[in-house]
Amino acid sequence: MEVRLLIAFLLMGAVMFVTPYLFKSQAPPPAKKDAATQTTATPPTGADGKPLPQTAAVEPVAAPAAPVAGATPQKPEPNFVVETDLYKVSFSNQGATVRSWQLKKTTGNDKKMLDVVNTASALEFPFSLYFPKDKPANNVNWAWYAQKPDPDNLGVTYEFSDGHINVRKIFRFKKDSYLTSVSSQVTLDGKPVPHLLQWRGGFGDLTVETPAPNQRTLYFDIAENKLIE
Repeated sequence: MEVRLLIAFLLMGAVMFVTPYLFKSQAPPPAKKDAATQTTATPPTGADGKPLPQTAAVEPVAAPAAPVAGATPQKPEPNFVVETDLYKVSFSNQGATVRSWQLKKTTGNDKKMLDVVNTASALEFPFSLYFPKDKPANNVNWAWYAQKPDPDNLGVTYEFSDGHINVRKIFRFKKDSYLTSVSSQVTLDGKPVPHLLQWRGGFGDLTVETPAPNQRTLYFDIAENKLIE
């Protein structure tokens, strides 16, 4: 029994020793390369067969939006000033509004020429537009208008357009009268837009510290062509 056991161990050892030589392990096949890595890019060639110089790829940049046809250029212009013996009025093409309206023959509480515009007001300036219903998307009270003075310098026309909203204001003065002609027109895609002209921020002598007891009422008499208290 002991001899048989010894022989069995010897045979097992022989099998273990000889098997690797009889059955050699096969190496795993090489991994397939990705088709993209196996393909060699061929550089473009010119007419002479030589490769053309390579240029770095540049990310395309979006072209700027084309300006709207007929839109008013947004740029400031020098203030337009109309001056007569009675008043001196200064306009700005931003909003087509009045920035100063001085009465030459009337002085204020500060003994200076009366300016009926509150120049310190942060509200809308005189002759700005008010829309009781639908307000345009573009704030036309702060947009820059095209400024076209009249040849005699006694009037000015302001026009604004963004391709949809169109605004026109016309101011006309008389050399020897306080009467002033003002007209306005607003359309949206050709349709009239209801609007009003407004004068905010106060009117009159704003230098009076206690205006209530010192108020005076003035009106313009057309027949006499003058202001009457």
